[in-house]
Amino acid sequence: MSDSPQTNKWHLPFIERVQALAEECGLDDFHTSKLRDFIMFVAKEQYCAGNRSGIRWMREQMRNQQPAS
Repeated sequence: MSDSPQTNKWHLPFIERVQALAEECGLDDFHTSKLRDFIMFVAKEQYCAGNRSGIRWMREQMRNQQPAS
């Protein structure tokens, strides 16, 4: 897995939006960091759960397409 800038840019606008929300709410640096860490953790957790579901679905589709022996 590569850490190239092209593959990791997705999170930058996301973090910027969290930062803007924190500023709008008047959070200090500590609480902004806590909010950002929490949101990124949940996003990663949900992405992984969705990815597992997608892989499971794909495998089921492939099994259903195989000719019966």
